[in-house]
Amino acid sequence: LGYRHLTVNHSINFVDPVTFATTNHIECLWKHVKNRNKRENGTARNLLQTHLIEFMWRYEFKDEIFQKLLEQIRHLYSCI
Repeated sequence: LGYRHLTVNHSINFVDPVTFATTNHIECLWKHVKNRNKRENGTARNLLQTHLIEFMWRYEFKDEIFQKLLEQIRHLYSCI
């Protein structure tokens, strides 16, 4: 899947001294997801995956959303 799964035992420390694993980044990311969900007055359970995919896409390309959208459209319709 392209990622390493790391764990942190918070009863011992907040950053693993060997792997430097921490939960700060994912906790911050979930905060942004929840805030966006609140602004949109919630999400229907059947649309949650779609909303998360859109959030991740926007987060990944936040500085060039319009350009990336055009690239995706061009790629999608290049075979037509």
